[in-house]
Amino acid sequence: MSSLSTVPRRLCGLLSLTLFAAAPWASAAAPTPGLSVVVKPLVTNGKVEALEVRQILTKDLPAGDTPLRFRAPLGLFGVKTIADKITGLSVLDANGPVPLTIENKPGQVGPATGFRYWQAARKTVAPVTVSYRIPTQPATEGGGPPYGMKASGQGVSGSGLGFLLLPANTTSTATRFDWDLSELPRGSIGAMTAGAGATLLAGGPSELDSQWMLAGPVQVHDPASSPGLHVYFLGQQPFDRADILDFATRSHAILASSLKYLGTPEYRLFIRSLDVPSYATGTGRTAGGGALLSTGTTLGGQSLDKFKNTVFHEMAHHWVGDLSGAGGWFVEGLTTYLSATLPCEQGLADAPFCALGVNGFGGDYYRSPARNWSLERIDGIGSGDENTRRVPYGRGLLYFGLVNSQLLAKSQGRRNVIDVLIPMFVDRSKGIRLDEAAWETMLLRELGQPAVDEFRASVIEGSKTIVPPSDAFGPCLTRVALTMTEIGSSRKVEGYEWRPVAGCNPRKNRT
Repeated sequence: MSSLSTVPRRLCGLLSLTLFAAAPWASAAAPTPGLSVVVKPLVTNGKVEALEVRQILTKDLPAGDTPLRFRAPLGLFGVKTIADKITGLSVLDANGPVPLTIENKPGQVGPATGFRYWQAARKTVAPVTVSYRIPTQPATEGGGPPYGMKASGQGVSGSGLGFLLLPANTTSTATRFDWDLSELPRGSIGAMTAGAGATLLAGGPSELDSQWMLAGPVQVHDPASSPGLHVYFLGQQPFDRADILDFATRSHAILASSLKYLGTPEYRLFIRSLDVPSYATGTGRTAGGGALLSTGTTLGGQSLDKFKNTVFHEMAHHWVGDLSGAGGWFVEGLTTYLSATLPCEQGLADAPFCALGVNGFGGDYYRSPARNWSLERIDGIGSGDENTRRVPYGRGLLYFGLVNSQLLAKSQGRRNVIDVLIPMFVDRSKGIRLDEAAWETMLLRELGQPAVDEFRASVIEGSKTIVPPSDAFGPCLTRVALTMTEIGSSRKVEGYEWRPVAGCNPRKNRT
């Protein structure tokens, strides 16, 4: 059961009582915001066509420091340009207009294709006021992670990184963010991962980069059966909202009870519909407290189960969190593994649902020319090659299925991969480093040196192709060997998929 939130049209002045920090295990006393940001969606003919951004920076830079500078991405994965679209930029301080010089620094930095820097040509004196406009990203442009701010229904949604020009060298350690909804329909609300309405974020201005944002006539549900979960629907989705809400509610509860260490955390799930074919894409920042998922006005070639798998996958990222160092095999691989197994183990989904989760990324791994590349070589490709980028997802998925089987076999069904991970997650919450060395220490303790050697060969070096046991993903899926066609060529390669066992009912895969 859910409750429909009612929020005033104007949210300015309502400050979230929860201080948002970069990770769910971080805490801090509430600081005074040195930067205040207000975003106003601008509507033309009933559609959000642009965003007006107003900022006030109240902290001076230390004496002798370089003059104030700002930065915005040149572009992002799936967003062609951002900095080039900023218009009407005005920077004023206590002494009047601030002249700016511009420098572009291209090069892949996470999802960004580089940054543009605006450097003040003189010292500034607080308060500094910044204002500009930027158009929304066309709905038909880009795919993959929903970084760009796009019109949806009568509102707008996307990521902070997709439209914000922010101070790059301020001493501010907290930011107050709010919305001006005066051009949106009555009853509209504004929210981001960290909270609804005016919200205080701990950390520098760059904390806004990782926020998923949404504003408009939104349906908000706070399910009583899973405290802490908030589900937002913007636009008209091509499915029964009650069905997705029930799935999301149960997913949140299952992740909380299975991974335990976070309790029942706050989580905001944003679901928007765009006037394009559905790709069932979404992105949730690791340990970031929320996700933004996109659908079209129809599901098109996507299945409802695929969308539900995406819901579970992005939500699971909050519990999986991050791995210090280059850890795509862990962050994405473990999240993909959990999404393909926990729903069946916990009675949330049937065997075909979990087979879809295994075979999607598993098939990408077996069919990829990069399946036996080292992680270093894969990381060197960056995000430009989607087929290569997805290999760590499948590699990690199959590897965790293998390790889970080994742990169950050695313990005679008493210990699985989640059992060994929870103490590591608890240690991470206490500030203890979780990295590949910590993973190898666990493997050595639990399974011995051969497991460490296997990890290095199959995951890090990629020289050994991973073939988990037939029952690696539960008793209701069985392994089948197949001849597959390599992606991008006609070459035939050997691979595997997992198919539902006739008459089998999913159950928890442990005694």
